Amino acid sequence: MNNGALYYFCADEETRRFDLVGESALRGHCQQLGLERAKRQRSAHAAAGFDLNLKTLMDNWDGQLVSLVAIRAGHPD
Repeated sequence: MNNGALYYFCADEETRRFDLVGESALRGHCQQLGLERAKRQRSAHAAAGFDLNLKTLMDNWDGQLVSLVAIRAGHPD
């Protein structure tokens, strides 16, 4: 998927320009993104009345790393 490539090229440029400071900032931003996504998912699952456990998380995964593009039936990938 393009998400991994996009992350790689952005991270590569940030660390090339800013060395360890850039790498540290990148790690912090990734951690903040992960916490934000986890809190949003937890709130949505709690509001839906789901048990908050790993099985429920995986059965009702709504993470951002899934494709956001909807392919119409019969449309080539």
